[in-house]
Amino acid sequence: QFALYRHRHIDRGTKRISRIGIRGRPVNILIKDVAALLPDGTTPTLNIAIADDRILSMGDVPHDFHADKTIDGTRHFAIPGLVNAHTHASMTLLRSYADDMKLMDWLQTMIWPIEAKLHSDDIYWGAMLAAVEMIRSGTTAFADMYGPDMDRVAEVMEVSGLRGVLARGLIGVAPDADKKLEENAAL
Repeated sequence: QFALYRHRHIDRGTKRISRIGIRGRPVNILIKDVAALLPDGTTPTLNIAIADDRILSMGDVPHDFHADKTIDGTRHFAIPGLVNAHTHASMTLLRSYADDMKLMDWLQTMIWPIEAKLHSDDIYWGAMLAAVEMIRSGTTAFADMYGPDMDRVAEVMEVSGLRGVLARGLIGVAPDADKKLEENAAL
């Protein structure tokens, strides 16, 4: 998939997601004259037709395609969506917290004690901040292995439209390894 920005509406009562379009239907978008990086490494100038939140065509636009919105792609570059292959999304809340330390000192004296105080909502909002940053940078998928409450990160995936692979983090031979493995299986 190419990186496309989506606007979504969340019904908080049902947690259902619906696309906002024109008169309740998805918007068809035409990006005209954009340079695009193709799988073969070439970068032709072409048109991209997007229908129902999916890329319908790149190059020739089907003659029956009707664009609700046209974007001038001149001086822009379309690339495939980026993949963040290793992240701890909720840790965005801890950015710049105790920098410039040796790894084990940083983990043992600063990070692990503060992480022990995080609540489920902290995990959610940290992952939501990471999702916003990933979407803004063109990331469409990520792999996240963090601590407890990974179901909250899954909620963020659903709401944001990002694709991901999630796992409960487990370091070495942890004293509570069995519990963490059970959490992973449940996730």
